[in-house]
Amino acid sequence: MLRNLRPPPRRALPDLRAAEAAGFCGLPVLQDRECPSGCAACLPVCPGGALARTGGALALDLGRCVFCRECVTACPEGKVRFSSEHRLASGTRGGLVIGPERRAPAPAAASAAFRRLYGRSLKLHRLVLGGCDGCDCELRACADGHFDMGRWGIDWVDAARDADGLVISGPIAAAADDALLRRTWDAIVGPKMLIAVGACAIGGGPHHDSADARGFFRQHAPDLFLPGCPLHPLAFIHGVLDLLGIA
Repeated sequence: MLRNLRPPPRRALPDLRAAEAAGFCGLPVLQDRECPSGCAACLPVCPGGALARTGGALALDLGRCVFCRECVTACPEGKVRFSSEHRLASGTRGGLVIGPERRAPAPAAASAAFRRLYGRSLKLHRLVLGGCDGCDCELRACADGHFDMGRWGIDWVDAARDADGLVISGPIAAAADDALLRRTWDAIVGPKMLIAVGACAIGGGPHHDSADARGFFRQHAPDLFLPGCPLHPLAFIHGVLDLLGIA
């Protein structure tokens, strides 16, 4: 009698690659028209110093943007708006600057050797160096039952020596932070991946004037930059999948 029992069909997992972050304050959109001569209303209100103007063109550095939307309120021409696009990852620091010539971050891609090693299993260690802990809260959510990045073999580990890569958040504003960062990085056996998450880690964010203990990044360029304040879990998962070339 029991042999006729069948397990219930497994429910298909949602396709995170097609998911949208409705209501999320994501990728800024800059209008094509030039700013009026002499107008700089948006520049002083940006707490991260993310905006710059060259002639009539406006550029925005996603690595410093805290997504506060003060520039939207300040701009009399309506030149800036924020979309809900959460795909914000870039493989280079310069690729985070958007403007007339680049409307979205430059894509990221790991080497073929790294993809062969970690394309099916990637263990990451989180290191929070100051800040409000907002980014780390979103990073922890990446592994919960809702987003479940483990389905692609991506997992958090508690010890750096067990990791394949290091994920950094926080402004790294003190010399002690930089020293801890170096010790943690050295504990990971190579080849290894370095990921900078959030405006604080990438460009200092609201702490950009005091975040001067950042010598580590001058020696070790991150493989992946994920801006946000905080970032969305989908932004992190999509960024890592793109880096590894996982469809």
